[in-house]
Amino acid sequence: MSFFIIKIFITAILIVSISEIAKFNDRLGGIIGAMPITTFLILFWLYYENSSLEKISNHMSYTLLYVIPTLPMFITFPYFINKFGFYISIILSIILTILFVIIVHIISKKFGYKLIFLSLLSIIYIIEFVLGSIFLGLLISLIFIKKKHHVSWLKLTDFIAPLIPLGLGFGRIGNFINQELWGRPTDLAWGMIFPITDKIARHPSQLYQALFEGLFLFLI
Repeated sequence: MSFFIIKIFITAILIVSISEIAKFNDRLGGIIGAMPITTFLILFWLYYENSSLEKISNHMSYTLLYVIPTLPMFITFPYFINKFGFYISIILSIILTILFVIIVHIISKKFGYKLIFLSLLSIIYIIEFVLGSIFLGLLISLIFIKKKHHVSWLKLTDFIAPLIPLGLGFGRIGNFINQELWGRPTDLAWGMIFPITDKIARHPSQLYQALFEGLFLFLI
């Protein structure tokens, strides 16, 4: 019972802290809120309650699966709140999220969650191809701008540099979904089982790289 109370206390402090940070800095509050802090807490709770590694791994897989239907809410909420106000926007976002959760649940039940991951992977590959084409066009455009407006390469590269970590981060997420570039075996709470390789819990090294090569490098 005491452990249950401790879990509630720590989780409540975390949520309150994020909301307080968001009052003073929108960007920092958004970054902290978007990081999977509560997911890591859940992994620790499961591990210290002696849940099996397979159960912990399945939790991570299904967490990733059900992150997908929440994305439309993040996209539409800014429009809803400017058009309909706060409470109606919350109601619409809840309805939208429930609708997409049901759709994803039905698809995963009928075809398996791997099909959704493979579909998402295909979309990421398409996005990477499109982004690569855009980058090539951007590079040609920057060369043209430099020659026409006599802008220094330092200013141009200062503009380009923050875009590179984002590409690295999304690339590593694609590696994670495709179950490639996995890490060494581990018995830590966040170890994950990649079904196409073996049944051994391994470090999700793709997520480590997405975090440090993507988010942290972008913030620096």
